[in-house]
Amino acid sequence: MKWNETGKKLTGMANWVVRLVGGAILFVLLWYSLRFTQYMVPMQGYEYPVDTADSEWMNLLAAMLVIGAAAAGFWLEKRLQERVWTWVERTVLGIAMLWQGVWGFFWVSAADRCPKGDQESVFKAAAGFLAGDYHALGKNGYCEIYPHQLGLASLEELIFRIVGKPDYHVIQLIFVAMAVGEVCFVYGILKESSKHRMVRILGTLSAGGCMAPVFYTCWVYGELPFVFFALLAAWMLARYLKRGRSGALAGFVAAVTLGVLVRKNMLILVIAFCLTGGVYAIVRKDKRIALTILLAVLVPNLCYGGIYKMYELRSGYAHAEGLPANGYIHIGLMETEGRYGWDYLDSNKPYYQNGRDTDLTREAYSQMIVSRLEQMQSRPGYLTAFFKGKILSQWNAPLYQSMYFNYVHEDVHNERVTAFLDRLSGDLFDELLWGADRLQFVIYLGAFLYFVLCVKKDSDPVRHLLAVTVIGGFLFSVLWEAKTRYVFPYYMMMFPMAALGYGELIGLMGKFRRRSGDAV
Repeated sequence: MKWNETGKKLTGMANWVVRLVGGAILFVLLWYSLRFTQYMVPMQGYEYPVDTADSEWMNLLAAMLVIGAAAAGFWLEKRLQERVWTWVERTVLGIAMLWQGVWGFFWVSAADRCPKGDQESVFKAAAGFLAGDYHALGKNGYCEIYPHQLGLASLEELIFRIVGKPDYHVIQLIFVAMAVGEVCFVYGILKESSKHRMVRILGTLSAGGCMAPVFYTCWVYGELPFVFFALLAAWMLARYLKRGRSGALAGFVAAVTLGVLVRKNMLILVIAFCLTGGVYAIVRKDKRIALTILLAVLVPNLCYGGIYKMYELRSGYAHAEGLPANGYIHIGLMETEGRYGWDYLDSNKPYYQNGRDTDLTREAYSQMIVSRLEQMQSRPGYLTAFFKGKILSQWNAPLYQSMYFNYVHEDVHNERVTAFLDRLSGDLFDELLWGADRLQFVIYLGAFLYFVLCVKKDSDPVRHLLAVTVIGGFLFSVLWEAKTRYVFPYYMMMFPMAALGYGELIGLMGKFRRRSGDAV
């Protein structure tokens, strides 16, 4: 058997798996997003997803309007001059960026939204490191329990050193710039991946019009940077595949490394790249991609090792392993007042009961996981109901907790601004949810079309990096502690996928129409 034939079989098999698994996942999400939706009320103070019936005909109408607009755009592409389309494309990109930038700046500047919860703990740890206070690394310190947060804390400390003081407002403004940058990266991915201007316009408009990144600009944590670096990495890879420039691969490694530092879940994208890039490197005999795979795995781990060692030397505290990973899996299997897999009170209790010994705690959680699974299996139908509830509470919430976490504010002195912000927990919240709900269905439908139509037998698997990452993120969400905000980055990765999916559908519709005309 010739190597070329082996390569074709390997590529075809990889694409078949991606197409089948991804298509099945998106079909389920699409089906439920058509009929139901979930949300969390701002100011509620308790993470309790509310499940409600959706408007099926409004979702279908929104999808039909998008498909109709895309079809009209494809028709106009052949009839308008190139310079006109260039002007339209640049205008759309400018409007989308401006929308994200203006709303993001308003959101972080209209009111003082102080970090709370985990983001507050990371911020205080970074501020303490800047002042020479390392209590966060000591006994029962936040970074002793969650040492992976030192990546984000070290970057925040670096920012504070540059500006001269610990100020979370600076980070919020950086996040506004990141929200704008994400729109650019979606456009960049589509520019390198599609020849159709309407596909780029559709993806740019949808990404620019998504309000979840706006509300996450004041969330001084890893979700928005995760999206930023993931889309940047995908853009760099798309540039390499089209232009063959090694500098793009260097940018990819840099984006992946920073992404892992701000959010360990970025490792899912790294794994997706190892799988898809590995097939590409073998089939195409591309040594540069093979080297990039090695660096994408090695550099983030070296950076984390360096950060751990740096804080050991500075603080005098030995690096702690902290809460074991299976602790989060145990949380993901628990039910608390109808919430499936969400965090519950005293979820870290075994860690303290075992004297903060990671190995003993790991064994304790393993026993608890086995016991919990046996309990779940003993109840007929419960296992299915549990994971259905867990998946939908994360993946069928179109605002992705962006308003829930980031509504609380202080120091609003303008009466009109105060009134507007108060409405965001009332009638305006309903309008935002309505718009986000329509957009989510449109994106899920486009992503489903991507898996069905764009993942072809002979396409290079590495081109489907974001698609494989979405699959990995979905499987991870089934296993891990449940949070809708954990899912938000994977949703944003679907925007370029959805635009390409609609583009492929319109292209097939055009071919069918021409063949029908020829037959007549």
